[in-house]
Amino acid sequence: RGYRIAAAHPEADYTPETLPLDRPLAIMLGTEWHGLSETAFELADTRVKIPMYGFTESLNVSVSCAVLLQQLNHRLRSQDSSLWQLTSEDFLETLLDWTKKSVKHSGPLLKALAKEKAS
Repeated sequence: RGYRIAAAHPEADYTPETLPLDRPLAIMLGTEWHGLSETAFELADTRVKIPMYGFTESLNVSVSCAVLLQQLNHRLRSQDSSLWQLTSEDFLETLLDWTKKSVKHSGPLLKALAKEKAS
């Protein structure tokens, strides 16, 4: 689908403020102790870091995720929404896929709904 894969790493060329947002983006975050694997870094298109000041060298993974998402979300929302919003078709496809994965026994439910709709 043309995603840019960015691996979070303290020594990266990009920050959330400079990371290109010209195509869909997926960010990989590693475990708090070991980080990402070498394979993950090799497969990534680029790396992104969270600027740190003072004596702080790292954040826990949930805080890192929150910081990255907040800063990227702020950048996206300051742009024209047509540049980043899903199309109606992609939205419905994503919603259906998420629903299928989230609802137990979704297959029989969807069949029952389709049957009900057809009658």
